Order: sequence, then C-alpha cells, then structure tokens
Amino acid sequence: MKHIAFWGIFRMIALYMLALFQSGETSVTFDEVSGWLISRRGESCSMTSSYENGAFLNASMYVHDTKMYFIVGDDSWDSIQRDDEFRIDVQIDNYDSGWYVNSARGTRVGDAGAISFNFSQPDFIGEFMVGSTMTISRNQLSVISLSLSGTRAAVGRMADCIRSIRQSEDFDPFADRNASASPSTRSPNSPTPRGNPGSWVTTNDYPSSALRERAEGRVSFKLTITESGLISNCEITESSGHARLDETTCRLLRRRARFSPALDRSGNPTAGEYSSFVDWAIPN
Repeated sequence: MKHIAFWGIFRMIALYMLALFQSGETSVTFDEVSGWLISRRGESCSMTSSYENGAFLNASMYVHDTKMYFIVGDDSWDSIQRDDEFRIDVQIDNYDSGWYVNSARGTRVGDAGAISFNFSQPDFIGEFMVGSTMTISRNQLSVISLSLSGTRAAVGRMADCIRSIRQSEDFDPFADRNASASPSTRSPNSPTPRGNPGSWVTTNDYPSSALRERAEGRVSFKLTITESGLISNCEITESSGHARLDETTCRLLRRRARFSPALDRSGNPTAGEYSSFVDWAIPN
C-alpha cells in the first residue's frame, strides 16, 4: 500500500493514543519527514504513516529500551478480539538484499482494528530502515503489505527525537530498567526463522503419490532447535491423516528451514522449540 496525505495520519495517531496507557502525557509533533509524522510522548518517540484503505503503521522507541515497538492496523480488522494473541511472520523486502523474515507475537491494541509486536534484533531494525515493503503474514497467508518508503530518514529523525529527550534537564539516566535488571528477570525468547517460512514447503513439493490419491490436509509440527540454530528433531503434533504428507513435511523442514537460536534470560543462545503447520492443498 502507498502512503497517503498527513490528514489520515492524525486520525491514526488518535487511535494509537487510545491504545497507550493513560499516563496523562500528551503527544507533541517533533517533525514531518518523507511521509512520516515524528512525535514525542513522555520518554518515547514514534514515527507514523497512514495508507490507502485506512491502514497505518506506527513504530516507537523508548529512551530506556533497545526494542522497536510496532503497531499496524487496518479498518477491516474488526474480527480481532481484545486480548487476542497470535503468531505472525513479518517480512521486509529490500531492493538490494532480497528479503528478511522474523516471527513475533501479535496482540490486539485497544479497541482499534490493530495489532502490536516488537523486535530487539539490530538486524531487523536495520532491514526496516532500508526496506521497500513490510508484509505481515498469519498462518502463511499474507495479511497486509505496506510501503516502507522514507523509513531511513524517519528512523534517523526518531533517533534525534530520542537524543533530545536524553539531553533534556528532567531526564534521569539512572531510571534505565533494562540496565539495572538482573539476568533472571529478563524473559527468554524463542527460535526465530531466518528467511521466508512460506518457502519451506510449497505446492511444487506435492508428493506424486499424494496427488494421485487426492490427499490433502493440515500437518502440525514442532521443531527442536539447538543452540546453534540447527534442527535436531521434527515431531508431527497433528497428522494430516496421510503418512506421505506428514513424512514429506518433516523431510523438507529439515532440509530448508533455518533459524536463529533462542536466547536464555542472560542473552545466551540456547535450545528451543518452534511450532507451526503446513496446509497441503492440491492446486487448481
């Protein structure tokens, strides 16, 4: 989707503000650059752009945090329920390096048709800055694709906004919760896919015997990922009802799936698990 005029952005900012904790702080415009509105609120800065058909994208950073927080919304997402949580894949397409994919937990934001998620990996944030489009998928189906035109300049101005907060007289550098937290209080994360999970198993991989038998079905699986990011085990947690489809799923996953390992509470690589499914459907 393409960016639209800034009048649409202010509508989306209103939705975004409703989703935030009611701290009494107001949002102040910091700058407008390359189709993005840069704003400051308390000890956070954000960049927001709106698109045709009522879609919007918001990215935020906090002075005491290394993560980048995202909110993506669309007027048509009325079916998302409050407190819903689900796994999503976020793909960044880049003009030069192809694409980059990572997974996250998405949750509904306030009463708006929007979901939030966050990333702390520097490589994801770097790809976001230079990407051409961001595509969000759920259950291997594309949900929305948004233009990232102008993100390099916008992230740069958001960083300037963060620096302005740190240089302000009322900034307290000792309030850094992340720096003072002990390793045992940090949450571990799960293995994250490298590359596009949708390319691991495709209709071109349909077993000839299954085609002849008109066999279809969903194969749910769980992969055990070592601290080196390698697959040590593939377990079928729910069969398609066709042994050939189940066997082919694990065989292809072992061959093609690549992961960044999970991190423990101290930030060190550790073994973890990744669960998903493949829907085998005979192409028309």
